[in-house]
Amino acid sequence: NLVVKAVSLAIARDGASGGVVRTVT
Repeated sequence: NLVVKAVSLAIARDGASGGVVRTVT
């Protein structure tokens, strides 16, 4: 759960800046 939470938070925060691409890669 912690991992999923951390990943989801990172995607949500970076998503606004287009950081999703960085997370996927």
